[in-house]
Amino acid sequence: MFDAQPDVRVKSLRYGELDRGTVVAAAMRVAERGGVRSVTVRALATELGLSTTAMYRYVDGKAELLNLIAEATLASV
Repeated sequence: MFDAQPDVRVKSLRYGELDRGTVVAAAMRVAERGGVRSVTVRALATELGLSTTAMYRYVDGKAELLNLIAEATLASV
């Protein structure tokens, strides 16, 4: 079952320190723990220790998160 508290968090981020690679890695951790359905902007924000609103600076929504996970997965094959 999905645990609302992430097992691993990145260090506290300052403005401008977050990049797309970090976002994708965090989204993949969320998916690994709770499955694809658990990947939401809110869950990703929690994983990174940010507000949900701040996440929209990096991704447009869940569909984009899932696309980024798929692209990263295919790139690693």
